[in-house]
Amino acid sequence: MSIKKILVPMSDAKTGAAALAAALALGRAFNGQVVALHVRPDPSAAWIYMDEPISPKLIESMMAESEKRAAEVAGRIRKTFDEACARAKVPVATKELAANRATASFVDVTGIEDEEIRERGRLVDLLVVARPQGEFAGSQRLTLEAALMDTGRPAIVIPPKVPAKIGTSVAIAWNDSTESSRAVSMAMDFLVTASSVTILTAKEDGGDYRPNALKEYLAAHGIPATVSAVSGKGDAAKAILSEATKSGANLLVMGAYGHSRVRELVFGGVTKHMLQATTLPTFMVH
Repeated sequence: MSIKKILVPMSDAKTGAAALAAALALGRAFNGQVVALHVRPDPSAAWIYMDEPISPKLIESMMAESEKRAAEVAGRIRKTFDEACARAKVPVATKELAANRATASFVDVTGIEDEEIRERGRLVDLLVVARPQGEFAGSQRLTLEAALMDTGRPAIVIPPKVPAKIGTSVAIAWNDSTESSRAVSMAMDFLVTASSVTILTAKEDGGDYRPNALKEYLAAHGIPATVSAVSGKGDAAKAILSEATKSGANLLVMGAYGHSRVRELVFGGVTKHMLQATTLPTFMVH
């Protein structure tokens, strides 16, 4: 896989700034297009669920106020986008297509964010999404779910503090599953250029996750790696994150695991912890 198109959802200026900074750095590293997506809520959608009749005049007034607030939010996000591009020295393109150079474009639409991500995310190479936090955590979680579960593409979850470099040193959370195998395959652009790669396993159930087999596979691609087993007792997610940090990694690669989904996804324990608390950029694939 070659990373040439990166989608970064921006639902608010504060958390979106961290994800955008990371996406622009990756765009420069891979000479790719960074597409910042802001989805304004549709002010008419809320009235579908109202039980009590409301006068048309009141609806019109409230919709106008909603549109005004949405425009103000969009304006702040666009300002954040322009300033970030200037700092990163990534030109803003009027057209998305640009060969062999990093560019950025801003898409501002009205609709439902997870639906827009689902449709647009299927035709990018990578999504860069802020770790859910603060007052926007609920909507950001839906954004992450759509990125991970509905696009078929990898996503990097960005913590509030973005490291100076991403992917120059990589840790792999490995458990010999289909998801972790796909994550390794789709992270090859990072693995082949990383200065160090560490394979981490946490034996929660005493199973053999064959980390040395992964080491041999990576070696066949010219990627030297070391293996480190961490204690899975107590909290495997914390142990993996701690060991990845100790190894000097600035990118953690892992599969994203989820159970049944009706409207909300019930993530597995390790995945859920990483989505809520990771301090490292975390490359995930479902």
